[in-house]
Amino acid sequence: MDENTLHQALKGLALGGLRYSAQTGSTNDDAAAWQRAGAPHMALVVAGEQTAGRGRDGRTWHSPAGSSLAFSLVLRPAGVRSASLPRFTALGALAVCRALRSSFGRAAQIKWPNDVLIERQKVAGVLAEALWLGDDLEAVILGIGINLTPDAVQTAARSEGGLRFPAASIDPDGKHPVEAEKLLAAILAELISLLEQIETPAFLAEWQASLAFLSEAVQIAIPNGGQEILSEGRIIGLQADGALTLQMPDLEILTAHAGEIRLRP
Repeated sequence: MDENTLHQALKGLALGGLRYSAQTGSTNDDAAAWQRAGAPHMALVVAGEQTAGRGRDGRTWHSPAGSSLAFSLVLRPAGVRSASLPRFTALGALAVCRALRSSFGRAAQIKWPNDVLIERQKVAGVLAEALWLGDDLEAVILGIGINLTPDAVQTAARSEGGLRFPAASIDPDGKHPVEAEKLLAAILAELISLLEQIETPAFLAEWQASLAFLSEAVQIAIPNGGQEILSEGRIIGLQADGALTLQMPDLEILTAHAGEIRLRP
């Protein structure tokens, strides 16, 4: 991957600009810096290698060159309510799911709130970060990282001292290599389409229909003073604000927002 091939692959898409780095620490950090310097809506940052990518709970990971796809977008949505911010994580995850299904024939699902699974193994993660100026939302930085080959999974396992959730790559056996530029173009095309619908009931319905483990019993880990309380529940669906609803063993309904629980099948 290089800047010339990226420009060729992405021509025709309504982007606000493109910056490519052979190696960087975090594409989200690069996009945030560009945003502060005046980056327009849909400005795109892509890295051949990412050495300090960020995930939930401040975790970092290394996206090795040639085996992963790491990119971030500067989004400047007009008139978006703060209650809709969780939908930007879903925006990235749904765009990845759509692209994997339509362009690569892979049945992808969303592990709430921010992971994309194939065959119940994580292949991608999404991180949406809101940037505020006082009470005004200036921008959302949407970062996406995707495992293209097994090398990406092995690198993550080494750097994290083991994986919290089973992970895989889009091409686990090396028989169906994925061109990163083609995948990126497909994701961005889907994202641009979905962004127009982000506040609609149809967006929420597609998000819910794409949930992994929907109507299934799952293990729930609830953070509690540096430890976790384990329970079990059945996923019912989503609230309008992106909160997950689950039915507990005592039939009580639990409503959880991102960061409040962890899911395990």
